[in-house]
Amino acid sequence: NKTAALTVTAASVSKAFSPPTQAAGLDSNLTTTLTNPAVTAASITSFTDNLTTMLGTFTVAPSPALPASSTCAGHNLSAASGGTSITMTAGTIPAAGSCTITVPVLVGDAVNAGAYTNTIAAGALATSAGSNATAATALLTVVVPSVSKVFSPATAGPGPNTALIITLTNPSDSPAIISGFTDNLASMTGAAFTVAAAGTSTCAGHNLSAAPGATTITMTTGTIPALGYCTIMVPIQIPASVGNSSPYTNTIAAGALKTDQGNSTSPASAI
Repeated sequence: NKTAALTVTAASVSKAFSPPTQAAGLDSNLTTTLTNPAVTAASITSFTDNLTTMLGTFTVAPSPALPASSTCAGHNLSAASGGTSITMTAGTIPAAGSCTITVPVLVGDAVNAGAYTNTIAAGALATSAGSNATAATALLTVVVPSVSKVFSPATAGPGPNTALIITLTNPSDSPAIISGFTDNLASMTGAAFTVAAAGTSTCAGHNLSAAPGATTITMTTGTIPALGYCTIMVPIQIPASVGNSSPYTNTIAAGALKTDQGNSTSPASAI
């Protein structure tokens, strides 16, 4: 007996985000590669990618992002600005070759830091060379600016000052432009803590407001460097009314730092 093996290969899908890490409020290009192993060209009859699989507010980015595009000959790519669906019902994948779909994806302002996966289901690409037998995924990691803080010294008696040092960190590879920041000393319940002397900041172009006697520390302009940080230092007057060994916590609420790279999503406290 003689036998012969026949291997059937079908079209496949792969994809990736570039950059793979992005801040809330900015966009990342999602490039999907359609591959045809057959010796003849494959005609696309349908293709669907839903951004809702990312379980967050991700949409096709509007201008000035580059428009969605494809290298698949004769395509009719549909990826409307603000939409969540990427579709195609015509186009050609070359024989023993591939073509691509590139769509700018906007990360919503309210998206929390974390990893988000876009998934194209098995069978989402249908062609004359068959459908993709396995799902394809692309991972996008969302980063947002954060706030941390500490008192120095952290232990002091009534009367003298302590320095409140606030660090604003930007994990994005683009500078973060500050549009708002607020810290209320009134969050330290049980005693009337106030600013003892004018505060300072290393954030470029800042307009820090922290006047002696004030109970709020604010900033509406300034820049946190890319992949870096800047600080705010404010001397705090410890009132004579504080009790011995009494801990007081100053808390900055989630969202108190606002930037064009997203807002802080976690509170920050100093004791």
